[in-house]
Amino acid sequence: MARQRSVVALLLVLLVCLVSGCSGDGGAVGGENGSVSRYERAEVLAVDADDHTAQIRVLDHTDDLSISWGTLEMGEEGEAVFDGDLPAEGDDIVLTWIGSPNDESTFPVDVHAWQPTVDFYAGFEGVHTVRLSASLLQFISMTPDELMEDLAEQPGFALAGRVDEGDVVVAFTSEQLEAYREDLESSLDRYAASLREAEEVAAVEVSDDRTCVTLHATPELLDKPVLVGEAFMALPGICATLQATDGVEEWGVEMVVIDEESGAEVMRVTLPEESATLSTEGWTEAVAQGLAA
Repeated sequence: MARQRSVVALLLVLLVCLVSGCSGDGGAVGGENGSVSRYERAEVLAVDADDHTAQIRVLDHTDDLSISWGTLEMGEEGEAVFDGDLPAEGDDIVLTWIGSPNDESTFPVDVHAWQPTVDFYAGFEGVHTVRLSASLLQFISMTPDELMEDLAEQPGFALAGRVDEGDVVVAFTSEQLEAYREDLESSLDRYAASLREAEEVAAVEVSDDRTCVTLHATPELLDKPVLVGEAFMALPGICATLQATDGVEEWGVEMVVIDEESGAEVMRVTLPEESATLSTEGWTEAVAQGLAA
């Protein structure tokens, strides 16, 4: 969904933010009786390139930031008139219009400037963006559209998200990001504990920087699909997501499997460049080679 915006449009948005004090004073421009900028968050329903207009639906917005939102109600639909580049159908955007301090929002909205919602929020202090890469989504068997649907169904989880060439970029407040990380760490602990309780697993070690998972196990582990999923999908997937919340865009998790009886290393791969595939025959062969070394 992310598209290249013209330099002119970006400069307009920056100018509006500067003169309106969008990071602090609520959007005033020119004093008590001067013009003010107002913001509307909306989904683009349809675009008419000939008329340079779009049909929009007003979306919910955060009240956690010092933003002078307009007065349109969530769910209202109407026309927006654009002076520059047009958004695309399906885009989640924040548009700006200019009026007097007492003006209420009305349709059609005369758009002074606009940005993707994630990019708009990212300009505020205390907002963090997390890029969940296409390779990470593929590893956890989730499409960008599915993740965007999940975000839409969990209001308050994050400020907004957008698809960017297969990646998904999500904007969080500091509190939302902290809560998300706590949930991830709790899930990591839960899956590790589940594996440690299994007879086939003697130990589970996860590095502090979440870049390595080491299992001490017996080959019978491979006969338990649930355990295999926890070990080779859940643990590295959560580690990779935690890396993303730390700003790492090119994630990597080393998976190491140690045969508990012999101490031989039966697998060492780095995801996602390598595949974590292991068979009983491969396990037995690796143990034999380790003992012969």
